[in-house]
Amino acid sequence: MGIEMEKYMRLKEKYGAQASWAIWDNAPEGEEHTKKNVDGMDWYKKDESKLVKRLNDKYILVGLNCSEQDSKAGTWQNFHSTDKKKCRDHVLRYAIMGRKVEGSYITGKVEGSYITDLFKGIRKTKSGNVIGKMKKDDVECRRQIANFKKEIDLVSEKPVLIAIGGGVEWFLKKYCREYTIVKIPHYAAWQIPLEKYCKKCQEVFESLEERQ
Repeated sequence: MGIEMEKYMRLKEKYGAQASWAIWDNAPEGEEHTKKNVDGMDWYKKDESKLVKRLNDKYILVGLNCSEQDSKAGTWQNFHSTDKKKCRDHVLRYAIMGRKVEGSYITGKVEGSYITDLFKGIRKTKSGNVIGKMKKDDVECRRQIANFKKEIDLVSEKPVLIAIGGGVEWFLKKYCREYTIVKIPHYAAWQIPLEKYCKKCQEVFESLEERQ
């Protein structure tokens, strides 16, 4: 843990419209697997002095790019989508946030971590199009990576990068080798049942201490 208010405010000013934190408003008890309240922002708006105490600078979750529906988001709204039909941000919440499991409360190890996208300003929904574009345009790719490194340096000196999906993992392993990099499946993968997705994520999260 370790985000001070001054650092938090710098991140908010510079990246608040593009990034967020792995904290969500809770779904109603017994409905943690649903989309309810996933777009709620009380966790941020109620008391930022209390919020910073919940933030975690050991890990950064990294998506590929901001999708079209997320591009209109407000402060810290990315990864907390208001598009309830198209997005599956609730799946990421379910995998990360602490919750009751068989009567016991399990706290998520990466809860409170910074979440951002590797590539900014690319409003494509299909990841394959983004990957193809950035592999072809090496100059733009390296420019974006350089900006990404400046962003994460504001969060922490040497965080573990958690790639959300294989596409972003490929770029991180090629251009960000100085960091420890792990991967979780992308939460938009409809073919992975919710509980199976969470189990895969938890296996990665539990291995984080060993990898550092």
